[in-house]
Amino acid sequence: MLLKIKAILGQGKPHYDGDILIIHTTEKPEKGMANRDIIRQVAALYHVSSGDVHIKSGLKSRKKVLEITGEDLDTQNKRRQ
Repeated sequence: MLLKIKAILGQGKPHYDGDILIIHTTEKPEKGMANRDIIRQVAALYHVSSGDVHIKSGLKSRKKVLEITGEDLDTQNKRRQ
């Protein structure tokens, strides 16, 4: 499953704005710390392991595309609704 993400620095709960998941992180965007936090949050949100979440594009951008593997797509889509 591919997921569009927009990362925002600061505190807040993950939420959707249309088809884009807004993720807040308090980690600095240095040495991949913010990306690791985003992956951790998405994994927790979708109840998968952090190893099942990969950044497909946007490694150094606020807008990212993540791929979630390790669980069937229907179950993940039901969680989003």
